[in-house]
Amino acid sequence: MENQIDRMTSGACIAWNGEICKSSEFRSRMNYANSKYKPSEAELKRIQNLPCTDIARIDEIENPDVHEWYQVGTDKYGRNMYCPKTDTKRTQTMGEFYGNATVD
Repeated sequence: MENQIDRMTSGACIAWNGEICKSSEFRSRMNYANSKYKPSEAELKRIQNLPCTDIARIDEIENPDVHEWYQVGTDKYGRNMYCPKTDTKRTQTMGEFYGNATVD
């Protein structure tokens, strides 16, 4: 039970090293290009056309049993987070946007 609680509060974003982290943490995120989630070019185009869901409307955003967030897009200002488990696209939090870079 204790491991389940730790997992429930640990986050659902996939960090650069494959660990899970919270969406608010300032850590580099796993981009789909170097992760276990490998969408095709057609799938990436489909994801680009999905509407961005307001973060406030996403239940259990930090629960890795429900969500597994990957960064999609390579442009600094054109990146979003995508969850293949729920087919949800959303904008990045400040921690996701900056990663471990200096806040400018």
